[in-house]
Amino acid sequence: NFTVGAELTSYSGFVGKLDDISVFNKSISDAEVESHRGGPTLEIDTIVKKEDGQGGWVPITITGEIIDEQLVFDVNSTGKPIDILEFYLSSSEPDLQNPDPNNWNLIGTDGGGQQIGFEKLYKLQKDSYDLPDNVSWYFIAKASDDIGNVVYDYYSTYFAIDHFDKLINFTINDKNGRVGVNFDDHHVGVSSDYYYHIESLDIYINKSGDVDYLITVNYTELNNDQWVIYLSQSLSNWITTKGLTPDNYNITFIIEANLTYTGFPFYYYNYTSEQIILDIKSPDLTLLSGSPYSLVLGERYDNVQENLITMAINSTDNDLSKVKVEYKYKTPTTSSWLPYGTFSAVNSLANITLNIINLRDDNITLRFYGYDDLQNEKLLSNASHWLIKDLNNHQQFIIEDLDSATLYGLDQNRMIDIDLKVLPVDNDITKVTVSTNYESFSLTNVVSEQDHIYFADDGVIDIDIKLNSSFYNIQGSEFTIIPIDIKLFQGSNIVPITSKEVIIIATTTIFDSVVEISSLTVNISTEINNILMSFANNTAYTNSHRIPFIANNLPPVLKVYNSYGDLVETIELQVDYDYFDSIIYTDEQNAYSTKSPSGTTNVDRNDVGGSGSMILSPATASVLNRNLGGGGSYATSWYSPFLASTIDYGSSENWTNFNNALAQDDSYASSFLATTGGSGQHSMPIQTNFNEIKGSISTFGDLEYSPGGINTTIDSYLTPGSGGDYLIVPSAFTDVFSKWTAESSAYDWNNLTSATENQGRVINDIYWQSWNNTGSGTISSVDIRIYLDLVGLSNDRIDINIYVGASQSSTTYRIDSGNDGTGLYINLNNVNEPNDGSWSWADVGNIEVRLDGTKSGGHDSVQDYEVFEVWGMVFTSSGGSPDSNDIDIEVEWSVSNPLSMDYLYWDYFSSTSIDFSVYNYNTFGFEDKTSSPFTFTTDYFNNVSGTCTVKVRFNGTTPSSSFSLDIDQLRVNYTIPIVPSNTDWLRLTDFRFDIPAEATSIDGIIVEIDRYTQNSNSIQDKSIRLRLLSGPVGDDAKTTSWWDTIDDDVNNTYGALDDDWNAGLSVSDINNINFGIVISAENIGSDNTAYIDHVRIKIYYTMPDNSAQDWIFPDKAKLQDNDYANVTFSPTSEDTSDWIRLTNFGFDIPTSGVTIDGIEVLFDRQANVSGSIHDFGLYLRNSTGQATGNYANSLISWDILDDNGYDLYGTPTNLWGVSWSATEINLNTFGLDLYIEYNGTVFT
Repeated sequence: NFTVGAELTSYSGFVGKLDDISVFNKSISDAEVESHRGGPTLEIDTIVKKEDGQGGWVPITITGEIIDEQLVFDVNSTGKPIDILEFYLSSSEPDLQNPDPNNWNLIGTDGGGQQIGFEKLYKLQKDSYDLPDNVSWYFIAKASDDIGNVVYDYYSTYFAIDHFDKLINFTINDKNGRVGVNFDDHHVGVSSDYYYHIESLDIYINKSGDVDYLITVNYTELNNDQWVIYLSQSLSNWITTKGLTPDNYNITFIIEANLTYTGFPFYYYNYTSEQIILDIKSPDLTLLSGSPYSLVLGERYDNVQENLITMAINSTDNDLSKVKVEYKYKTPTTSSWLPYGTFSAVNSLANITLNIINLRDDNITLRFYGYDDLQNEKLLSNASHWLIKDLNNHQQFIIEDLDSATLYGLDQNRMIDIDLKVLPVDNDITKVTVSTNYESFSLTNVVSEQDHIYFADDGVIDIDIKLNSSFYNIQGSEFTIIPIDIKLFQGSNIVPITSKEVIIIATTTIFDSVVEISSLTVNISTEINNILMSFANNTAYTNSHRIPFIANNLPPVLKVYNSYGDLVETIELQVDYDYFDSIIYTDEQNAYSTKSPSGTTNVDRNDVGGSGSMILSPATASVLNRNLGGGGSYATSWYSPFLASTIDYGSSENWTNFNNALAQDDSYASSFLATTGGSGQHSMPIQTNFNEIKGSISTFGDLEYSPGGINTTIDSYLTPGSGGDYLIVPSAFTDVFSKWTAESSAYDWNNLTSATENQGRVINDIYWQSWNNTGSGTISSVDIRIYLDLVGLSNDRIDINIYVGASQSSTTYRIDSGNDGTGLYINLNNVNEPNDGSWSWADVGNIEVRLDGTKSGGHDSVQDYEVFEVWGMVFTSSGGSPDSNDIDIEVEWSVSNPLSMDYLYWDYFSSTSIDFSVYNYNTFGFEDKTSSPFTFTTDYFNNVSGTCTVKVRFNGTTPSSSFSLDIDQLRVNYTIPIVPSNTDWLRLTDFRFDIPAEATSIDGIIVEIDRYTQNSNSIQDKSIRLRLLSGPVGDDAKTTSWWDTIDDDVNNTYGALDDDWNAGLSVSDINNINFGIVISAENIGSDNTAYIDHVRIKIYYTMPDNSAQDWIFPDKAKLQDNDYANVTFSPTSEDTSDWIRLTNFGFDIPTSGVTIDGIEVLFDRQANVSGSIHDFGLYLRNSTGQATGNYANSLISWDILDDNGYDLYGTPTNLWGVSWSATEINLNTFGLDLYIEYNGTVFT
């Protein structure tokens, strides 16, 4: 019901003409009307440009050109503005008459109503590496104007992208062409500048054409693993699934890369590695003992001077890397295998030295684990691998439970029950005797515990030892000393190997519970020692011994109660005795007394808070010798560094994470050291190295090993026969029916899924090389051989037709279940010439092989038809030799100045059997070799002035058709001297030593380094030097030992207690923050990483022979009572005092909500000569030791007035440089250490 140009009622018509009519389903604007009123139309033009190498762009004009740089896609618009513009790529030429953008790939857009303008050039620039590989990319532009009109254009010159080999690089992490399943090794390294294109990688393994899936790794996993792929687990699973036995297997890895590109679907590309060897064969091991080694199996070693036992492990495996030694004791039934050490192998020989000096005397069994460089493990364990250690060099032993500090009482039978456990070091102890002056007991039952033995008197395993008190006169409250001898015996020897004496104290009764004393009287007439208890006369203490004791190692306490019976205070009682007199539990010297307050303070109880103070005196005073016993040799403890850095040392590699060397926590400073040279160098012959005795090179290609690449091809040489019998061969193969794909080679007759009657194969022009020339003798017979595969044909018939000209002679060959069509040989003997039955020298014909045309019914389904070979022999009356096709090629090439010749690799393919041989320069002849690689010995290369020459031969012949030899690989692997690399200096300083300034010399310096490396026989010390601020000093302590490959937290030691490294260091040098060590490692093997976990240093030094002066009566410093602790100096004495330590001040500061603001120390002190004494060391201390710096005032001398005045140190706001808590100060370990210096000239 749509009408244009007429009125609907009377249907009167429009007078005139209508043209270009448009119908809209909406109202349109004036601009749209104007646009439709014959305005301009949008047109676009496209072009693709590439970089011109000079900063500009040029159009692509060559169809299919491979682009390897940036691209610009230009769109030029005319006529109207573009409203929306879309850029597409298509892998096929687009049909713009029927455009379908859904079949294209959108690579960019411009939209949103932007007015690009008339005759505007729009560019889209793309990196070609952001486009997937394809042989033909067409650029298409789709543009629409403001009213939705769409136009298309495409650039007719397509381009290609072929980037995969450059986009991603894969590196197989092999060792000498081998990989294993070591879980610490990655197998594949991935590198790319375009990682973001990698969605995932599927890894496959190819063994002898059998391809299996291993693992898939996605982008996140690759990124987390630093772009390396670990295949150990998947390889192990694959090996188990395939049931592979330990051996070497030729494999390749196939990596299918799943790549993503914006605007494109997923793309898959394949990478195939070179052939490598999967080595899962453990090295064979042989123990070498006897001369020249000192190990004699089953031998008893009883000379302590012959403690080093030498032996070796040998292997025929050239890749033996190291040997781990374990040992086990025979005597303890609970003994397990213990690690001894790991020894590196050189040239498949690991020399082992077993130091038995610290092992237990026992029958010791050894076992050995051998590892190749892929960590394939082999255990060598034999019941005959044992020796006996009998050095008797361990005189010390452990006694448990029998304690000289324990007071022993009597049981109800007046016996002293002692508990005893004796643990010898050696396992060959058979008896222990326990003796006093009156009794003797024997323990003979050996008890096993882990790797050692022990003896015990528990009454179950052995006797229960009890001493008879009547022998020892134990009466009343007396204490009796009983010496006990413990002796150890071996076998039937009556002389003990070693012995030890333990002295115990026994009395009648001992106590295990608390005894309460009541009704004590306080003497209030004195402020100190006002509670006095005489244990000799006080009847309140009802102990039958009348002696004080401490129950359960707890001191006595005084409990004070008020009149209501409430416990108001618990006071710990201290023994009150003269400092220099010994304690004798018989008189009133051993009274206990309470501490007295030395000051008071008013404490506000209004709970408002605020500041407060507390002054208390020490309850404990002691003297500590500052020189640890006087002059002589001393050693610091182990000190660790606080500063680390990496410093250039020539062309060196940085240490990363160098701060990890500051503490032994299994985090490491590390440095990766790559080297050049070494093993794995390759040498391939060039074309002129080939001596073509028979045969010729038709193609010369890569001999390294390049699957799918260009191989070196040798074509056979025809050697004519000498008359007599002659060879006949076909010249071509053709199909019977045209619907079969025409073939030119017998080896390509494939890919058929079924066959019908009369289908088959024609072998044309059967002839012998001299067929048209009169041969010698008369043709007596002709035999024909046919070798074919008819896969799937197992119960059928084939026709074999023999033609000469148009004449046909035929035979039918039946195939049944006994001779199915796989690998089928058909021999036709005495074949007659079809014409007249007599062959002439001019006969030429063909053979036809087809399914039998006369068989009724259907034929078998045949999957593959292959005629591999057709040939025959012409037998003549005169005999002779037939024609032959031969290859005989010798290849000789040289390697200049190798360090060693290692392996010869080869790989080849031919349809004819080829013998490969290597020239022996000792026997002057070729020797056949069948297994690649071949390990060189000196017989197989000729070394002339450092140039080593190798010669090999390929040889093969066949009487049939010509053939070719494809050589995929022919190379020598050799080793050249390694160019080593070394690390930076690892500089470690700020060890914070505090050797006394009085020390007279630095005697020795020991440095210990916890270090290891990944690979054996590679990394060793480059330099180990002490250093000061000025730089390295003294001797270089480096050794030639290889760094260990086991992270066992065992330190390697440099220096000794008497080795000062010829550095001439002083005490101040050692104590300086800049003192330290610099370490550099050197790699002279394969690429490797050096790791250092921790470094520590110990210093040995000498103190003067005279010691500091003693404090006398130190307890008198606890109270201000005009009675002094004192120290006396003379003009000839040491000029400093010992430490006096004052602790146990008894502070009771509230621990909740309290802040310590300051600490003051007050001394009531004096000297008797003016200007002669000043304090030299003053430190506050807590439970861990001295906690502050030195706050001594060495510039002010002590006064000479005894005025009970105090000298003040600290202020109410001075914390002595340390934060304190109330809990710390309340402890009895809080206090101070003080020593003083004398600088007078008279007695002071």
